[in-house]
Amino acid sequence: MPLYRFITSNTGDHAVEIECPDDKAARQEARKALAEAAHDALVDADASEMSMTVETEGRVIYQARFSFAASEVN
Repeated sequence: MPLYRFITSNTGDHAVEIECPDDKAARQEARKALAEAAHDALVDADASEMSMTVETEGRVIYQARFSFAASEVN
């Protein structure tokens, strides 16, 4: 199976390499990971910005960016 590099940026870069059957499966995995990271950020903070890039064989196959800001209204 091809090896994909998932790079997450949120106050610093973190990369992991994962084998996936194809580009479509890697994109699905990236969406799931970004959704989980966004969930954790929404629970723990009032503002956050993160991005994810997926690369394989020297090419980018997926990029996403998530940003939010929240405040209490009285």
